[in-house]
This record gives sequence, structure tokens and C-alpha cells, in this order.
Amino acid sequence: RIRGRGAQPDVGQGERWLDQDGYERMFSAAAEHGLVLSFLLGPADLAEVDRMCERFPEAPVILDHVGGVRVRDGRIDSAELQSLTALARHPRVHVKLGPIHALGAGGRPFAGTEPLLRAVISAFGADRCMWESDSGGPMLMADPPRDLPAAVDVIRKAPFLTEEEKRAILYTTARRLLWP
Repeated sequence: RIRGRGAQPDVGQGERWLDQDGYERMFSAAAEHGLVLSFLLGPADLAEVDRMCERFPEAPVILDHVGGVRVRDGRIDSAELQSLTALARHPRVHVKLGPIHALGAGGRPFAGTEPLLRAVISAFGADRCMWESDSGGPMLMADPPRDLPAAVDVIRKAPFLTEEEKRAILYTTARRLLWP
């Protein structure tokens, strides 16, 4: 996992925080060997990942936690969403949809996350999106035995997805990308 500039200690990196020899070699190796680069980052870091994906279009990339885009006060920041969905032009970029329980302020059944999920899935396609729990992560579930199934149900019962799309998000995308 590669931490975006906002998710790592400040060591004086500028806007082009991936402009280092180690990242250059990492992207090059990922592109050559099909190694997946997974990013934990925030919306402010997406432009830099976009720049590197332009240079290394064959490098498979995962944006964890919907690239840091969230539903706040019932709204999605349009600039953040645009920064995220702009990366859909790179066919090797994938998005993890989660943690569902922490994408918005509402509790179960997490219905407030639907507009964000719909926008991301529409931009990337279900075959480039995958569900993630992050159930033990920094945003703990209030009631894991009930919240975890409810978070899966957000995808499983999404009226805007076909059964094939639901299967891709819940299973086949991750399987194809991470365990070929």
C-alpha cells in the first residue's frame, strides 16, 4: 500500500510527491509485471496519481477507500468527485468501494452512500470496482454483526446494478485483479 501525501508524515514533499526515483521504479515494475499498486490517499492526491498513470498506463492501480471522497452533510464535493472520476480514463485504475459504513454520516442501512457509489460505478464500471469492508480499520463499525451485512447489502440490493455488476463488485473484480 502506498500512502498519499496526505496520509504520510510531512517530509517536505511538494505537489508532485510521486516524483521520486523509487516511485518511478515502482510504477515501471508494476507496468512491466502487472503488479498492483494500491493507494491510500485523499482527494488532493488524486491528480498526482493521475499524472503517473498517464506516464505508466499499463500499471494496475487500486484507489482504496473511494480515493478519500465522502458524503458529508448529505453532499458530495463535486471537485473531489471529478478528481476521482477523471481517473476512469485510465483503464487499469480500479476503485475500492468502502468502507461503506464510513462513507457518509448515516448509520445502517447506509443509504446515504448510494449517490457516491452510483457515480463511481458509473464512471469506472463494475468490473473496475470492488467492495471493501475495512471493518477493523480506523473507522470502526458501531455494531459489526449487524453493520457488516448491511454494508454488503448496499451493493447486493442496489436497484441500479444488475446481478452481474453486483457479482463483479462483490467478488470477480478483486479475484481477477488480486488473484489471477
